[in-house]
Amino acid sequence: MKKLVYLFMALGLMLTSCDPMDDIYEAIDAQEEIISGEVSITLSDEDYEELELSYGNFSSIDDAKTMIPGLLTDKYPVWGEGSLVNVTFNLYDPIYVESYTVTSADYEALLDAGDIQGAHLSNNNAINAFMAYKDSQAEQGSYIELTYNKLAEKISYTLTDDDYASVGNGSYDNFDIRTGKNEEDIEVRREKIETILLANFPDTPINQQYLVSYQAFNNSYKTVTLEMLVQFDGTNYNMVSGTEYTLNGDDTDLIGAELLETYPGPAGNLASYGSFERRSGHDNYWSDDMLLEAIDIALQNNFPTAATGDKYSVQLEAYLGSGTYETLTILVELLDSGSYGKLPDTLIEETNVFALTDKWDVPFTLTADDYTAMGQSYPNFSDEELAWYRIAIYLESAFPYAEAEDMTAVSYDLYSGSVETEYVNFVFDGDKWIGTPSVVAKTIKFGNDGSMWVPDNTIKYTLTSADYELVGNGYYGNFDVRSGKAEETEEVRLEKINTILLNNFPAMEEGQKYAVTYNVYSGANEVWEMKVVLTSGEYVLQ
Repeated sequence: MKKLVYLFMALGLMLTSCDPMDDIYEAIDAQEEIISGEVSITLSDEDYEELELSYGNFSSIDDAKTMIPGLLTDKYPVWGEGSLVNVTFNLYDPIYVESYTVTSADYEALLDAGDIQGAHLSNNNAINAFMAYKDSQAEQGSYIELTYNKLAEKISYTLTDDDYASVGNGSYDNFDIRTGKNEEDIEVRREKIETILLANFPDTPINQQYLVSYQAFNNSYKTVTLEMLVQFDGTNYNMVSGTEYTLNGDDTDLIGAELLETYPGPAGNLASYGSFERRSGHDNYWSDDMLLEAIDIALQNNFPTAATGDKYSVQLEAYLGSGTYETLTILVELLDSGSYGKLPDTLIEETNVFALTDKWDVPFTLTADDYTAMGQSYPNFSDEELAWYRIAIYLESAFPYAEAEDMTAVSYDLYSGSVETEYVNFVFDGDKWIGTPSVVAKTIKFGNDGSMWVPDNTIKYTLTSADYELVGNGYYGNFDVRSGKAEETEEVRLEKINTILLNNFPAMEEGQKYAVTYNVYSGANEVWEMKVVLTSGEYVLQ
């Protein structure tokens, strides 16, 4: 414990017939007073030159922490223990895009927490739930390249004249399915559709589904439109069987009535609003098993003659809160038991870059039309300064209702011998959009430990009236440290300061230090200081 005592010393020296300097040296040696100070500085061009940093900035925070202590020793050679210097310096801080692949353990953790409904991240809510789990302390403007599983969405595709020509059907632009003709066999049609899709979509991910519409000439000598649902396995496109069905109002009314006794809250809510509540923990929440019960009721009613093994792709409307809805697609099969069971989800692996602005989302990505609108002859820029200038103007029309401090992450293509994707964060200052530079100002506090300068995260804090009130000392606004009084012992004062700091600053990281100044009454009013550090969730003396 250190008391804040200000000592003013006067040195009286007497001249005698002996060497007068002897007395002076003896007096100075006896004092051994430590000189300390506190100041805030910004590194100058001369400072960077002394550190041999030709670009006038540091490449990393670690470099700054390593190099600045030597500079402070030169600047403040007589300052000792307890001295503090806040140093502001330039840091080269370009956008770094971390790459990460979501693991099975990640999916399991999110499933256990009820944050996702399957081992996939198929919407922005799931992406944000994952990022909160992975890195809840991420700073605004951070980026990540994420590889993850998502539900395979059916892509609708209609064959074109060029497609028919590419498989030898260009004369009539259809498939001849009349009896005895080549494309009567559906497998022949599948093979031709596979050839077309492989040529048109060479980068298709495994498990991607396509709903292909094509023209067919039938036995009635009529041209009709048929569809084929296929799924890519990495080599071939295979037909996916199953009847599509979307739950309607009659279905939700029936389900609500059938399950009202079993699930009164969820069933009643469904009957009233026609959507399934999917917010985990909500009183009207529909679990996966409950959804299967609901689907079973609807399919048994609509398809009474279905046979074991028949498959259905059922779509239903789920409510996610705040006026947000999502269409869920659930694949089911009629089991030997006579009820419907869920088929495994069809997943594809996808890689996307996400940026954290107000939430994690894909950056605003410029299209070919955007480049044209900005006066570019090609769908890219060849000069970074020009790119930032024009993008800033373009964002004004893209986000006309932006408010001060809104941030937008932007992805654009820059040509410099080859085309590379660049990322930049723009912040709206209330009047215009401003790109965040790659060199930014940072501040680190350094403290002298008696032998050297070291990074010091100490926060100086003085207890307030509200703080004393919080721990029952509001009447006098101090701690009574007299013998036999409540706060005589340091342990009691530490406990109360713990309560105050944890209440006022709940999100501090492990290792955060505080120098807490507080009032005491020891028979007289005094100001004391306690230095503490956050260790394993509580503050302990340094």
